[in-house]
Amino acid sequence: MSDNSVETCAERRSRLRAHAASLVIALEDGDDGKVVEARPVIIDLKEEREFDLLDRLADALRAHGDDDGLLSRDVGQALIEIGRPRLAVDVLNALIGRMAEGGKVWVDAKGVLGRAWKQQYLDTENRENARAQISFHEAVDAYSSAYAATGCTNDYVGVNLMALLAHAEVNGLKVKYPKTAVEVAEELDLCLGGRASGDRDVWHHASLAEIAIALGDLERAEGHVTEYLASDGLKAFGLYGTLRQFTDLWNLGATEGRGRNILDALRAKTLRLPGGYVEMSTDALRRIIAEPEERRVQAILGHDGQMTHRQLLLGVEQAKSVALIEDGSTWPIGTGFLVRGGDFIPHLEDEIVLLTNSHVVSSREAGASPPEECIAVFDLPGPDKIRVAIKEEIWSSPASKLDAIILRLASGVGTTPWLKLAPRLPVLDKQSRVYVIGHPQGRELTYSLQDNVLLDHEGPDAGTPVDPAVRKLQYRAPTEPGSSGSPVFNGSWNVIGLHHAGGDMPRLNGKTEEWPANEGIWITSIREAAAASVAVVTDTSK
Repeated sequence: MSDNSVETCAERRSRLRAHAASLVIALEDGDDGKVVEARPVIIDLKEEREFDLLDRLADALRAHGDDDGLLSRDVGQALIEIGRPRLAVDVLNALIGRMAEGGKVWVDAKGVLGRAWKQQYLDTENRENARAQISFHEAVDAYSSAYAATGCTNDYVGVNLMALLAHAEVNGLKVKYPKTAVEVAEELDLCLGGRASGDRDVWHHASLAEIAIALGDLERAEGHVTEYLASDGLKAFGLYGTLRQFTDLWNLGATEGRGRNILDALRAKTLRLPGGYVEMSTDALRRIIAEPEERRVQAILGHDGQMTHRQLLLGVEQAKSVALIEDGSTWPIGTGFLVRGGDFIPHLEDEIVLLTNSHVVSSREAGASPPEECIAVFDLPGPDKIRVAIKEEIWSSPASKLDAIILRLASGVGTTPWLKLAPRLPVLDKQSRVYVIGHPQGRELTYSLQDNVLLDHEGPDAGTPVDPAVRKLQYRAPTEPGSSGSPVFNGSWNVIGLHHAGGDMPRLNGKTEEWPANEGIWITSIREAAAASVAVVTDTSK
C-alpha cells in the first residue's frame, strides 16, 4: 500500500535494526573488521531511539576496545532509556574510574550518571524513603562534580544541578552544596546570556527558560519557551525531556497562571511533532478541560499556536471516553473505549457499549479476564472516578482474527460521550498521522496521547489483505508501549482503529518481511463483522 519510491521512516528503521543486529552477531563472533563499520551505527541508533539495540551493539563493540570510553558512556545512556538506571550507574562509575578527572568523557559520564540517579529518584513512588534520598543526593553529587570541573560552559550539568537544588529547597531536602539554586542560576544566566548565536544549540532557550524559573521570572521563562518552540531541529524526544523536567522537578502545574500555560504549550507542541508523546495525570486533564487558557498558550506557541493548541484540546476531550480496564483484583489489564452500540449492531441503537481487545477481556481467550470479573474505570471529567462493572459480552472476534470484543456495562456512565467513528482510512502520503490515547503500561491516573506516522494500511481500494475481512493499519512504534484496546484516531480525532499489538510486526498487504510498528484493526472491519454476525443469528432464528 505504501509508496516504495522513497524509503519511509519505518523502512529506514527496519533496515537500521537489521544492520545493527547483523553487526552484533559479527562482533560477538570476533570479527574485528566490523568495528569501524559499527561505530557510526551507534549514532544512528541513538537518533532513532533504538536503545535496546544500541545497548547490545555498544556492548559488543566494547569487547573490541573502548579506550576513549565513548561506548561505555553510550551504554550507560541506553540503559537509562530502557528503564535500567541502576545498571547504568555501575557502568558509568566504572567508566569514570578509568577516565582522567575533568576530561570531556569524564564530565559527560558524570552528567549521564547524574541523570541515572535522578531518574531513580523520580521513579520512586515514595520520595521520602531512604533509597529515594540516596538517589537524590547522588544525583546532586554527580552534577556538582561535573559543574565544578567545567563551570557554566557546560550548561547541561549546571542547569540540572540548579534544578535539583531548587527542588531540594522547596521540598525541605538538605544537600551539601555551598551555593543556592538562585546563585547557580545567576552564574548560568550571565554565561549563557553572553553566548554568541553561532555557539547556541537547540537547548539554549530551554536552559534560559529553566534559569528564569529558578529566578522566579515566569514571564521571561515564557519568552524563552516561545523561542525554544520555534527552534530549528526541535525533536519530540528532546521536547518531552523538557516537559518532564518542568513537570517532575519544577512542578509548574501546581498553581494557576504562567507555569501551567508553559506546560500546556510544551504538551501541544510535542503532540504536533513526529513521534510526539504526552502523558498527563487526570488532574491535569480535568484542569485543561475546565480552564483551557487558549489565548495565553497560543501566544507561547507562536504563529501556528491556534492549530497546535486546538489539537491538544481535541485529544483531551476524547480522553473522557477512554477507560482503564481492571480485573477482579483491581489489577490494570488494558484499555477500552466507549462507542455507540448501533454503529456496530443496529438494534443496539444509542446504547453506549465498551470496545476493547478480546485478548484482554474474554471468557474464551487464554490469558484474558472473563467479562463479569472486570471493571471499567473512567477518571474524567471528574472530580470522582466512575467505576462501572462489565455485565456481559455482546459480540466478539478471536484474537487470531479481529481481536475485538463489544461489552455491555452494568450501569450507565453519566454524560460521558461515545467516540465518533471515521468512515474511511486516511490517505497514505507519508505525512498522515494517527493518534493513540491509552493508559501507558496500564498505569492508573495517567493518560498518554501519542502521535504516530501512519506507515501503511490495507483499506480499500488498493489494499491487499491476507483476509479481506480483517484489514489492519500500522503506525510508528511509540516511545513507550501503549495499552491494548486503545482507540486509534485520525487527524480529526475520529476513531479509525482498535490498537492491539506492537513490536517487530509482519508488514501488511501480504509482504513477508517484518518492521518495527504498532498495529491496529480497522474499525470498519469490526463494524462489518459485528453487524454480519448478528444478521446471521437473526436469519437463522426465523
